[in-house]
Amino acid sequence: MSKIYNVKKISNNQCLVKCKEINIDNNNWDIAYSPKSIAKIGYDDNGIYVFMSSYEDNIRYTLKERNSDVYTDSCLEFFFMPLVNNNDKYINFEINPLGTMLTAVGKNRDTREFFYDGDSSYFKMETEIKDNYWNLSYYIPESLIAKYIDGFTIQKGINIKANFFKCGDKTNTAHFLSWTKIQTPSPDFHRPEFFGTLLFE
Repeated sequence: MSKIYNVKKISNNQCLVKCKEINIDNNNWDIAYSPKSIAKIGYDDNGIYVFMSSYEDNIRYTLKERNSDVYTDSCLEFFFMPLVNNNDKYINFEINPLGTMLTAVGKNRDTREFFYDGDSSYFKMETEIKDNYWNLSYYIPESLIAKYIDGFTIQKGINIKANFFKCGDKTNTAHFLSWTKIQTPSPDFHRPEFFGTLLFE
């Protein structure tokens, strides 16, 4: 059964503390290392607020260039399909502890196109790194989503398909965790058929 999360309407990112945690705890491929990782999400009339964090040993953060292979660093990711019934494109945000982003849109792994819109200030990007913990928060404007997904608007009652991930291909212990279970023989996050549902209250 697909997971469902109710997205609260909030006024700013500080209000994310009131939102329920999303546990990124599916170790789909039985890999030894599973750092505790969570996400929170909320929205207002103009965009989506995202918070993600991980308790991780030996945090790796080396990449600083937009759309570089940040998934090889310690990485937290949000993939979402804004228009479930009218457009099967999904957007992915993959971010390392420095706030370096990989952003792309497409229907599947093989048809993705990077986009370079916005910088850290545009997305209101904030990150924090401690000895064995890091987090990030950012904001995705409705106007950006609508640029790539024609007809998208944020309003009460909509639902979008999504998944949240924690990975680190070149960390000391590679790992691949997800919110919803992925039934593939090897790690593959680009599988929208396994996305869960976000219901906007």
